[in-house]
Amino acid sequence: MSEGNVGDTSAEDLSALQSRLEQIKKEEEEVSRKIKEIKDAERQKVLQTVIDLVREHEIISEEIFSEKQKKKKSETTKEGDKQTSPVSGGKEYRNGDQVWYGKGRKPDWLKKIVTDGGNIEDYRVPKAD
Repeated sequence: MSEGNVGDTSAEDLSALQSRLEQIKKEEEEVSRKIKEIKDAERQKVLQTVIDLVREHEIISEEIFSEKQKKKKSETTKEGDKQTSPVSGGKEYRNGDQVWYGKGRKPDWLKKIVTDGGNIEDYRVPKAD
């Protein structure tokens, strides 16, 4: 038989190849583990950023996941009027840039108004008919 045939491979060569294959498999597992760690860490950073933004802007889950919310807020009605409160069908409270659509937890800014003796209805945006 000529050189290079499998039949000419010694037991030592096969053992060395087997060892090298096992080493490569271990290295592959280590690389896969490191990739997963990096992806998990990056995901945690992104998740924390999202949580921070949601809290900062007092966004509630209905504003994000509601079927009605899937339509853009800037979408207009047939008459051309901008729709108010895509989440609650018109129940909207505003104080400057702060907005609450009447769903979920009452935001801190609105709680403070009530605590200070104010009426939240004074901050309700009239429904456009």
